[in-house]
Amino acid sequence: MSSLIGQPVYSLDAKFRLNLPAKLRRSFPEGVVPRFIITQGFDACLLLFTSAQWETFEKKIADLSYSNHSYRNIQRVLVGSACETEIDAQGRILIPQNLLSIAKIDKEIQLISLLDKIELWNPAIFKEQMDKVQSDKNFQETIEKLYL
Repeated sequence: MSSLIGQPVYSLDAKFRLNLPAKLRRSFPEGVVPRFIITQGFDACLLLFTSAQWETFEKKIADLSYSNHSYRNIQRVLVGSACETEIDAQGRILIPQNLLSIAKIDKEIQLISLLDKIELWNPAIFKEQMDKVQSDKNFQETIEKLYL
């Protein structure tokens, strides 16, 4: 899903469907109906994976020891809230209401590409999160270390 860049804001329709960006839809082979997994994310967002990317992510989660309380909770949140969806003929995916409620997404939804997944945000909450990040001294120091 690395074909999506930027931080576009879209509107959900009355049935809570998101019209995926054309550039993202064109990144899949013609004739293939891609399947997606949507789950609860971190920092009040949702995560959108292709089914192949989800399999990789799911293997990492499955490797966590179930005997560890924190790992069990991670499995419950990420796998327990996951649902599968596919693109309809108009290029839309349905986002379940229970997940929209978790992320406090109502009518507008902001997409943030993280290369192997897409975060789905309430735009106001994303702005608040980014304001905090930009003012965080540790973030600034980390980003400086990453530049080559």
